[in-house]
Amino acid sequence: MANHHQEQIVDQLEAKLGRDGREDVRLRLLGEIAFGAYRVGAKNWTAGRGKGAGSRGEGGRATLATRVSEAFDAVPDAVALTADR
Repeated sequence: MANHHQEQIVDQLEAKLGRDGREDVRLRLLGEIAFGAYRVGAKNWTAGRGKGAGSRGEGGRATLATRVSEAFDAVPDAVALTADR
């Protein structure tokens, strides 16, 4: 199922940017990163992790959206992470 969603992201990027994901690895990487950020945010929500977290899955969609947003916000720092940091 996850693979299907990643493919949908890449399809949208291809259409929007006029590039072929088979030729431009960046589009496939963006699909992986985007779906990975969503997945991490959803897992944090279901596990009750994150700033001001309560019980597992508490807060409904609003808290889920917050956890997903937090994960997307962390992407630039995650990509820039080096062994010496």
